[in-house]
Amino acid sequence: MSANVRSMTGYGRGEHIAEDRKFVVEMKSVNHRYNDMTIKLPRSLASLEDKIKNG
Repeated sequence: MSANVRSMTGYGRGEHIAEDRKFVVEMKSVNHRYNDMTIKLPRSLASLEDKIKNG
């Protein structure tokens, strides 16, 4: 699944439910010059953090 979160306000939120799991993505833009990311995952999915950050 691929989705885009777009916003003119600097905030966007998207949800997807699949196989009895709910995925929520929230994006906040503070400064367009930097691409800093904070990812919050359950410990069981912590190994995916680098893959998410690097696309």
